[in-house]
Amino acid sequence: MAGLKSRPRGRLAGLDAAQRRELMRALTGGAVAEGFATDLWTLRRVGQLIGRRFARPYSKSQVWRILVSLGLPPLVALPRAVTDAPLAAVTH
Repeated sequence: MAGLKSRPRGRLAGLDAAQRRELMRALTGGAVAEGFATDLWTLRRVGQLIGRRFARPYSKSQVWRILVSLGLPPLVALPRAVTDAPLAAVTH
């Protein structure tokens, strides 16, 4: 009967409430304050921040879900060719 007992599956639960508060403080403090070259938060950068702070690796889709659960708009960096173009060229 012990073999039929349910076992936990999948990865452990996400960040706890205290970790989410700490993450929000870090995000509102800016990316530069966290050691990045610019103040643009991307899914990759937020994932790196979570990995450094909480020793938990997350995929971009998991980071997206965390940001949405915090009420933040998930940001994705545009390709370099688009971000280097003048604004007028991007909007037309």
